[in-house]
Amino acid sequence: MIDFLRSSKAHIFVEDLADSLQVCGEDHHHLSRVLRIQKKDIVSVASNGSVRKYIVCGIDKTHIELEAEGLEVRIDEKEIVLAVSLIKLDR
Repeated sequence: MIDFLRSSKAHIFVEDLADSLQVCGEDHHHLSRVLRIQKKDIVSVASNGSVRKYIVCGIDKTHIELEAEGLEVRIDEKEIVLAVSLIKLDR
């Protein structure tokens, strides 16, 4: 298990895992308004079967700046586990 995945406040998908990223548009809105990401929070970012730990360096009205911490980790999982919870509907 990758340790920083448990401590990350959010997980996003991008095209390339660069050393610094800017998140804009719908992802910016979701991270800043819905999840309420703050400076120094940990965000995990995935691209093409790899994942990397990022730290939030700056937030403004149009974008969020992320700086990489550590190297990217390649994930080679071939099994997917799906858990479904059945709920009782009210009449």
